[in-house]
Amino acid sequence: MKTVIGATILLWCTLIVASFYTAIAVAGEMTSFTLTTKHMCGPKDSTERILAELGRVPFAEADSIVQHTDGQDLPGQLKIYVNPRDWTFAIMIINPAGNIWCVMTEGKNFRSSNGITL
Repeated sequence: MKTVIGATILLWCTLIVASFYTAIAVAGEMTSFTLTTKHMCGPKDSTERILAELGRVPFAEADSIVQHTDGQDLPGQLKIYVNPRDWTFAIMIINPAGNIWCVMTEGKNFRSSNGITL
């Protein structure tokens, strides 16, 4: 059973790592390109523990899709965790089963973009 779970985690993480799509505006039109990135992924329990140790708490969530280079849509849950003391943050993507959590990006100086005080 561990082998199956490990293989599932590896496959899901490989799909995310190997093929994260984004779009840019070029001459007023959207163009997509492949942005190959590496992401730290792990099981839900240990990932939530690490986020808690960093003082990051759930801030927002949404349904999301990451697109594989072959065009396949990979659905998931996007979650934003923020530390309200030092304003560091992590943006997570979670597989549909909820057992694989990957850090898509993290950083500092989390703030509102429209002047709302957080």
